[in-house]
Amino acid sequence: MDQIRQGDVYLIPVAEVPADAAPVARDKGRLILAYGEVTGHAHAIMAPDAELLATPGATAEQVDRYLRIRSSATVVHEEHAPLAIAPGLYRVVIHEEWTDAMEPRRVVD
Repeated sequence: MDQIRQGDVYLIPVAEVPADAAPVARDKGRLILAYGEVTGHAHAIMAPDAELLATPGATAEQVDRYLRIRSSATVVHEEHAPLAIAPGLYRVVIHEEWTDAMEPRRVVD
């Protein structure tokens, strides 16, 4: 499987999820992979059997969040084309960029 990218969100296939990863609550029925800070839009999945998991202390800016897709699902965002996701396990990574001060910051779209 290849990685999947929609804007600043990358889904990277993994063989397993850490044992201490716990389910993340849905927001109005959606699994939110990333919120847009400027527009309020979100990269989201609606599939009822999909699951977003996070290790203790994880935040949306960290890479220690995982996605379990049991059947096909779609990532949607108001400004991007929908992307189909095959069943499997994925690590959720939010792209970063370097500032003029040479510090990383989360990319927002």
